[in-house]
Amino acid sequence: MKLKQLSRQLLVATSLLYSLASAANVETQTLATVGPLQVTASDLDRAVASSPFATQFVTMDEPAQASLRGDLLRRLVNARLFLLEADRLKLRDTPEFKHDSQTFRDGLLYRKYLTHLRGLIQIPPDELAGMAETYRESPDALSAAKSAYISSRYKALKLETLRRLRDRWHVQLHEDRLALDAPDDTLLMEGDGLRVTLADLAYDDSGKRATNLEWVRDQLYQKAEVLLLAKAAAEQGEDVSTQLSSYEQEHLPAMLLERKVSEWIPDQQVLRDYYREHMDLGHIDGRLHIGMLVVRTRGEAEALRKRILAGESLFELAGKYSIDPYGRSRNGDIGWVSEGKALPQIKKALDGLPDDQVSEVVETEKGFHLFTILGRRVGTQKLFVEIPDRVRQAYISERLRGYVGELSRKYQVVWNVLDDSKDK
Repeated sequence: MKLKQLSRQLLVATSLLYSLASAANVETQTLATVGPLQVTASDLDRAVASSPFATQFVTMDEPAQASLRGDLLRRLVNARLFLLEADRLKLRDTPEFKHDSQTFRDGLLYRKYLTHLRGLIQIPPDELAGMAETYRESPDALSAAKSAYISSRYKALKLETLRRLRDRWHVQLHEDRLALDAPDDTLLMEGDGLRVTLADLAYDDSGKRATNLEWVRDQLYQKAEVLLLAKAAAEQGEDVSTQLSSYEQEHLPAMLLERKVSEWIPDQQVLRDYYREHMDLGHIDGRLHIGMLVVRTRGEAEALRKRILAGESLFELAGKYSIDPYGRSRNGDIGWVSEGKALPQIKKALDGLPDDQVSEVVETEKGFHLFTILGRRVGTQKLFVEIPDRVRQAYISERLRGYVGELSRKYQVVWNVLDDSKDK
């Protein structure tokens, strides 16, 4: 079964952690222990270097760097918690896990054999000399000619190799048995140590059975090619054990999470009930189009307010006197602002303020403000059917926090660094 997108997002650091399994052991600071496992400073450094933020990391200030490292450390610890629990539940022994591991192994071996085939193709010296002479003034054209030569020979070599391997291992394809309503165990390919049934082909990534017979037929041809070349790679001694181990260490936690999500959300009614108790998930705050003027002292603000009440424009005065760079550059028009995100003292001043009227002076840490409301957009409450994914994500996140806490107590996580996250 393919990993769901949610699993990949929630366990994004898992592959970062376990890609380190084959690296040389280096004595380093242990940042956390998870049962019998450790997360070291070297693990974290490599995770940072492998993260999508690696190129921006050196430009971040210290608090931002610390926040990123802390987040990755928590993810690495969580990944090990999930691995320990997956092993306790013996997920490695499940047919699903064995099937997924075998499929991944076949894919690795297949790609290695394709590389092997490409390496067998050499451009004859006389042919290469002719190309060099023909395209002596165009290196790009020479490179393209070489690639075209190799590509054409590669396709022919791969086709001939597949024919040879098919005959060698007595492979038979039973295309006549293809039918969308055929049983899952319908045998579609067989040979020496090779076997493919309809169940291996007829389901898409979401687990739904295919409704397009031609798509299933294409899957059969692709599967046959992968299995033949993977078997050939294995016979010539290609080793993919390191990559396979890393994949399995990543896949086990994801499998566990998928099982927990299925347990937490057996049907949509669970999410509907959760939404009724957390209606804020669908609340869209009202918005106000605000004009604002900010000065340094209350006296200045009071004086400017009198001028506005006497008929002068708040916007013209903001363009001259406001100490807020953004507001001043826009002559006091700061655009649409969410009512729910305004500071309490500002919200209090705006509540009940009629449109196009100037507010009382409002003091904040930025200075002394005058406001006016240019327009309003009424807040709304979305229905569940409009935001099922948001509700699902919130529900899973809540359940996941509790589950991680449960696993942390079971496997005794010990932090050897100050971890601010535990207080949040």
